[in-house]
Amino acid sequence: MIPVYNPYFTKESQLYAIDAIDSGWLSSNGKYLKLVEDKLCNILGVKHVLLTCNGTAANHLIAKAIKWKYPDVKSIVAPNNVYVAAWNPFLDSGYTMRLVDADLDSWNANIEDTINECSNPNTAVLVVHNLGNPFPTNLLPSNAIVVEDNCEGFLGKINGTYTGVNCLASSVSFYGNKNITCGEGGCVITNNTEVYEYMKLICRQGQSSKRFIHSVLGYNYRMTNVQAAILYGQISVLDEIQKLKQSLFNGYKSLLSGIDNISFQQTNLNCEHANWMFGIRFHNNKNYEMLDDYFSKRGIETRPMFYPANVHEYLRKRLTSGSIVCSNFINACKINNEVAVFPSFPGLKHEELLHITKSIIDYVQNI
Repeated sequence: MIPVYNPYFTKESQLYAIDAIDSGWLSSNGKYLKLVEDKLCNILGVKHVLLTCNGTAANHLIAKAIKWKYPDVKSIVAPNNVYVAAWNPFLDSGYTMRLVDADLDSWNANIEDTINECSNPNTAVLVVHNLGNPFPTNLLPSNAIVVEDNCEGFLGKINGTYTGVNCLASSVSFYGNKNITCGEGGCVITNNTEVYEYMKLICRQGQSSKRFIHSVLGYNYRMTNVQAAILYGQISVLDEIQKLKQSLFNGYKSLLSGIDNISFQQTNLNCEHANWMFGIRFHNNKNYEMLDDYFSKRGIETRPMFYPANVHEYLRKRLTSGSIVCSNFINACKINNEVAVFPSFPGLKHEELLHITKSIIDYVQNI
């Protein structure tokens, strides 16, 4: 079975993990934590990076930071077709979620509807870059309170600037299927020093300057030094990974160019895709399960585009109670039925790509 994703490791980058283990600093202290934070600040051109245990924890820190800095904000505008880790930390923090239906071309939240929702009082916007396709945050009102779930969009660009840097704060995931990974792990990015200091405080159990005296309710959301060492190794081969991913995405588009009844995720003007996952929309396909069964029999793993919120039982209850508001799921359901995500890892062999694309063409001819 050709998997949807395999991480890309080199022997040289693995030496950093060995060094971290040999140092005896296994948990949340050690040199690699600061090395990674400094390196990411330099790459992204931001003031602050705070490493976390995963991307979901990073989102929770952002949800808490909004409540701390903007206590009047009661609702969050967000897409209705994202991974649940984007919604859950904000729901858990007591916000009402105002969900916007998807756009059939970008597979992100509809831009116009998102802008319209910004007019609601006491509202912030959670931007999500589905599969790595940047949502154009530059089109949002200049006075909007914007945060980003940048877990999929990491290193995508809008007008030449990396996603996640021109907002109050953004999250990144380094889960095993991300372009760079340390198994789990994540970070929060911000240029706001007050917000950074608050998130750092609650990320580390709310501990004050005096050890074991805690000034606020906090959590243990820290990354370990061993994880940071693995991540440092990944950053050391980042250029290599990005070139391989760009070549892979170009290969899919070239080999499938001109095929009827399929389309690719469309990127907005002046945006650059992060090349995380490659998805294909099969027009008029009845449901994703048909796709999955067909390609599984040919030794190709796929995954669906994210299910809309009304599919999840615990979220349906919130739609009924009013803690989630969404008037339309039509496009999100259509995308979920018609889109499959295909193997997108840097080490995918050319003969594997040929097998995948031939199978895609065969499937289209039999829809």
